[in-house]
Parts: sequence; C-alpha cells; structure tokens
Amino acid sequence: MHGVPTGPGRAKDKQMKKAALEYSLAKYVIFPVHSATTIEAWVAKENAKRREKGENELEPGEEAKLREDLAKRPLVTGWQKLDTHDPAWVDERWTEWPDAKIGMCPGQNGLAVVDRDVDPEKGITWCRERFDSLNLPDTGLVVTTPRGGDHLYFLLPEGVKVKSKNNFMGTKEDPSHIDLKSTGGFVLLPPSLGKGGSGAYRGNVIEGRKDLPLVSKELLEIAERPRERKDAPERERLIAGDLPENLKDSDKWLLNKARLSIAHAGGNDTLAATGAHLHDMGLERDTAIQRMWEVWNPRHEQAGEEPWEHEDIVKHGGSGWDTASRESSFGCLTKAYKRAERASMFSEVEGDQAGKSAEVAPLPAQTWERREPPPREWLVEDWIPAGRLGSLYGKGGMGKSLLALQIAAAVMHGGKPVATQRLSDREQRLSDKDRAEASGIAKTLQGGQRVLWLSWEDETDEVIRRWRQAYLAGAITEEYPDPKKLTLIDMCDFGVSG
Repeated sequence: MHGVPTGPGRAKDKQMKKAALEYSLAKYVIFPVHSATTIEAWVAKENAKRREKGENELEPGEEAKLREDLAKRPLVTGWQKLDTHDPAWVDERWTEWPDAKIGMCPGQNGLAVVDRDVDPEKGITWCRERFDSLNLPDTGLVVTTPRGGDHLYFLLPEGVKVKSKNNFMGTKEDPSHIDLKSTGGFVLLPPSLGKGGSGAYRGNVIEGRKDLPLVSKELLEIAERPRERKDAPERERLIAGDLPENLKDSDKWLLNKARLSIAHAGGNDTLAATGAHLHDMGLERDTAIQRMWEVWNPRHEQAGEEPWEHEDIVKHGGSGWDTASRESSFGCLTKAYKRAERASMFSEVEGDQAGKSAEVAPLPAQTWERREPPPREWLVEDWIPAGRLGSLYGKGGMGKSLLALQIAAAVMHGGKPVATQRLSDREQRLSDKDRAEASGIAKTLQGGQRVLWLSWEDETDEVIRRWRQAYLAGAITEEYPDPKKLTLIDMCDFGVSG
C-alpha cells in the first residue's frame, strides 16, 4: 500500500476512487462529500424542479448561497454514525460519484482533530495564546488546507467521546479561529479539493496514523465546559406564551417555510435561528424545542437530508431562543402582540373615575380674546394642560384629518370652528362619499371655543390637498382665507408657504 496522492491541481476521478479505497483498507470510516461536479448537477436539478412547477429559476444570489451550502455537505445521510469501512461500499459510492471529496468523521474513527484556520484574504489566523493553553503534544499527522491552515490529528482515550465545536474557546466578538472536529463533525482528507475546486488538502493520513499521540487532558476538560454567554434579563412580555393562534401559525411556518438545517452547511446557525424565530412567534422555550423536533425535524428525512439528534435541537435551538429572549420582544411577530402593543399605549380608567368625563382645568378668559398668534410659552402654559394630551383616534376614513383641518381654519382665522350649517350648492354637487368626508364630521362641532391644532400629516402637499378639498366643499366657508395662502409654522420659527 502506498501513500495517498497529495500533489496540487485537480484530482482525477480515478485518483479519488483509489484514495478512498486505500483509506477504507486502512480501516478508516469515510464517506463521499459534494464536489464541483455534483454541485453543478444539484443546482441543475433544483432549477428543473422549479421549471416543472412553473416557478422561476434560482436567482444569482440564491444559486450562490446553495453552492456555498453544498460545498461541505456529505452526499450520504447518516454519515455521523456510519461505522463501516467496507471497500465494497466505498467502491459503490465512488463509482456513483467519481470525483467526490473524501469526508471522515474523526469521532467515528477514535480521533480528535484541531482545525487551525487561516484566511489570507480576510487577514485572519488562529489564536496562538488559546492554542497553547490546550497543552497539546507534538503530532506527526498534520494535514494542510488549501487556504494555508492545518488539521492536527490526535487519538482519543478508549471509550472517550468529545463533541465537535466550531470557534473552540472563542466568542462571536472575539473568535479563536480554531475548531474542534470529532463526534458530529467531519474533515476532508487528501487529495480532496478545496472550496470552488481550487487547491487540495495535503498530507499522508495513512502513514501518519502510526504512533499517534493521545489528545491532552486540557483539551478534554475545556471541551466539556459549557460555552460562556453574556446573561441579560429577559424582556418584559406583553402576551402569554403558547397561545392557540400562535401555535397554529408556528406549525404552519415550520411545515412550509422554515429553512432546513444541514449539518456543516450553516446547520447549527439555522437551528439557532429557528429557535429564535419561534420565540418571536410566541412559543415558550420547551414548546419551541418540541415543535422543532416533532414538526420541523421530520422534513429533513423527507427531503433526503439527515434529521437532527434531539440533543442538538435542544442545544442549538434552545440557544437561539435564549438569545432572542434577551434581544427581542416575546411574540413580536404575532397579531396578538400587535394588539397588546396598541393596548399598552393607553391606561385603563379605574375606580370612581370609570365612565366619567375627564376633568380639565378651564383656560384663562383672556385666552379666548387673543387674535394674534400667541408666544410659545403661552402654547405650553395655557393651551395644553400639564400632563394631558388630546388626540383624534379612530378607524381610517372617519374624517380625523378633516376635523383637524377645520380646527386649523379656526385658529388661522382667529374665529370659531365650523358649526352646523346647511349643505351649500357646491357641497350638494359632490359625491356622497366626498360630501360625507367634507361635512359629516364638521357637524359634530358645536360652540365657539378657540383651539390649538397639532397635525400628524407626513407631507405638506397632503395637508394642502385636504384643506383645499374641504374649502371647495364649503366645509370651510367663504369668510375664511383662501387655503392656498396657508402657511405652516414649525417649532423653529420659520414658515413654509403652501
């Protein structure tokens, strides 16, 4: 038996199959991983499915994302627990996919692999200080990666298992650029090509396995520690958890729209994102995990993907839910939350005040006699009683904006708001809808008190349009100034002519 080819350049199909068979004969448990050829076939198949359904083909961005996801996805399901190194099985797989990359799950082979990442384009490299803290022995089995990083191989003690961990000993804010690959993870073996088919993994994994050192106790101890996280209080809730309508909506989303989570293709991140989304859909943590397991996880097998272990859903889905509980409002995507949010803007009247009109202190008599625009302090002290704010609130189309315009006309003219009046000739010629908008709500105004107008219109042009419409309809009588001369005054003491 000779060493596996390690030279640069694109590996020939026969080289990949030969290398895979040599690994199998050396008792390595391996499996095929997507290559450039299988990725192209997969993308073409996806576009064909879409055409059959009458849908558009993948957009460039969608296609690029799919290619990226497939780049490190195994071509077989159940690879995490694969325990055969039967040459016949390997021969069959690489006959079907001749140029497939060669994947190996270290945990299934009694190994732990420390992946030290280097990316010259992004200017990143692995953290020396954190690596040194692992106190690892020298190893003779090192595989270099296409980007310049390396994989260090170590034996695990008999009967010991350790879970794979990306960003080992690092955080999102301070990454280590070191991954631990063992149970549940995989590495690519030489002469597999790198991402995009450029560069190759180099090293002799067969000869290098001889006299392989045991992994350090320090690494095993650190690997068992739970990942530290910044604790923050959960946000105050506006709705109860697990409301029937939210359970129904979340199940519908999990069955039809939720993205599948593919291991080593952003899988852990998708698990976390799914858990976070269910938090925002109003599901309690345990319920979210249960629905992910019972409703969402079976979709993976139906789609030909490997379903997740329950402990993975608990770990990553639960972590996503926890993060969302600190960063977003519980159930914020639900209709129930929107209703509760609107209700929270108003306080309930309690005690002997229920059913009574609000009591507002009377304004000074001289207020009604003023005809010139008052100084600003007058607006605050006399027109708006302390601690109170008046607003027009109601469904769309009720005439709130028209009422505000009529009040504004009274302020501009220095007189009183529009009172009940007979329909003018011009008003009678309007459509029923326009006539109702122009005069209907005006007839609810009685009396002659002066008012302060506060408008919440977004555009000056819209204010002018509505004002002009009311003026022409006769809701604003001829004795008022032409609204084309309206001037809007803001809090900065300057006007904009309409």
